[in-house]
Amino acid sequence: MIMSTVFVMYFLIFYFGSIWGSFFYTLALRCANETAGVSLLFERSKCPPCGNPIRWMYLIPLFGYLFSKRKCAYCGVAISPLYPLMEIAYGLIAVFMAHRFGMSISALNFFLISSLSVSIAIADIKTMVIPSALVYALFVVSIFPAFQNFSVSAIEALGGMMLLGIFFFTMVLIFPGSFGGGDIRFAAALGLAAGLRLSVVLLETALISGATIGILYGCISGKGIRIKIPFAPFLAGGLIVALLWGREILDVYYRLVL
Repeated sequence: MIMSTVFVMYFLIFYFGSIWGSFFYTLALRCANETAGVSLLFERSKCPPCGNPIRWMYLIPLFGYLFSKRKCAYCGVAISPLYPLMEIAYGLIAVFMAHRFGMSISALNFFLISSLSVSIAIADIKTMVIPSALVYALFVVSIFPAFQNFSVSAIEALGGMMLLGIFFFTMVLIFPGSFGGGDIRFAAALGLAAGLRLSVVLLETALISGATIGILYGCISGKGIRIKIPFAPFLAGGLIVALLWGREILDVYYRLVL
């Protein structure tokens, strides 16, 4: 009985995350393809090739993809499987945050922070540009946990923001063109959310994964190791790793060093 109750609870959390994931993924695509402001939030979803509005039943997270038979009802163009895959990914983020932080405001806030970060990463992958509007929204939701003392103090949050912001600003000065202004703002917002100590884990995770993927991609593509790749995905991944396992990683580090 207890196991079934837990399963139902986590399924509801997963589906809650997938519902929001549908919104955040669509928002990321719109920010990557359009320049409209707040109106992006209120426009009906449309089929990109034909421009016809998508029927409500096809917008139901996960199930809508199956109901539509994986194609537009008007023009018959195939719908990308990335839509349900991203809904699943956001649902899993919700489950992980709820498991880590419990059924709490803190878990909800970190889910929103992580979801916004993934949306920014998606937009960066598609355009090599980080949407300023989403970064400003990230700053807003990142302030909340710090000044409510949910996970980090305000001083530690500001320390994380300064650490990541100053680090990437310095990198731009030393290596012009290595990062852009969007990377600096995005990193500072993530530092505000994570706090000073977890920002160290975030930074190391982002740098190691970014360097590894960049070198592999440069070698495989034949373009060399100086190839430019979007860095927001590695920052977003670093944030999720830091939030979920950062404290354990720091404990291991302290035992090895001290």
